Amino acid sequence: MHRITGRFIAFAAFVLAASPIAAQHAPDSARATIRSSAQRRFCWRGRPQSACRAFGLFELTANSFYRGSKLDPSVTRPGFGSSRADDALASHTEVELGAMLNVRANAAVGGTLIGGGISEGSPPTQLGGIAARYRRWWSPALSSDVALGAMQMPVGVAVGPANHMQLRHVRRTALFTDLRLGYADLISVSTRLMIAGDGQGHTRSALFLGASTGSWVTTTIAGAFAVWVVALSPRGDKVTVQ
Repeated sequence: MHRITGRFIAFAAFVLAASPIAAQHAPDSARATIRSSAQRRFCWRGRPQSACRAFGLFELTANSFYRGSKLDPSVTRPGFGSSRADDALASHTEVELGAMLNVRANAAVGGTLIGGGISEGSPPTQLGGIAARYRRWWSPALSSDVALGAMQMPVGVAVGPANHMQLRHVRRTALFTDLRLGYADLISVSTRLMIAGDGQGHTRSALFLGASTGSWVTTTIAGAFAVWVVALSPRGDKVTVQ
């Protein structure tokens, strides 16, 4: 009898000692299950790794020329009360479609396809390119991106006799790098550094300032813009923008 009572007391003591450990592991397991069920395989808008394994990119960006290479001063056009030399690399609007994979809690990698145009002249000039992108998440909503890419870009050249030079743009492969600061994959600001040869032995460069938006509405607008550019843009290598 005393032996049975002693075993019972020892078993009870073991259960009481083990119960805090079990209680500690149970919430941890529950939290892991919740995290796993909360993470989606794919999101249509950018989210960190805790929310999405991968996500899509749908962006409409306007890149405005800030400073860089100008054409020969003899190639000018009327400005506000004066004449100005044209930019060798013009301001442009583009659509980026792609996807990124969250490789860490605060980092993602991916790439985009680029389509767009320059609408300063009529008809518009078509653009196309590709870019690789790295994203750093600073918070669930705030992020910064670095991109490296190449684009078929109209590069300005001056043609014709010295007393009657004319502006022409020739499509060439331009290399670029972007720095972007975004909020919730809805709005962002960016800078772009672009370098390209003009086919005449000169290297052109430009710094652009940009603003982007991303949403289902953006995707619809972007699609309409892309159709407009493709339908109206000229074919061939040389295209006159002015």
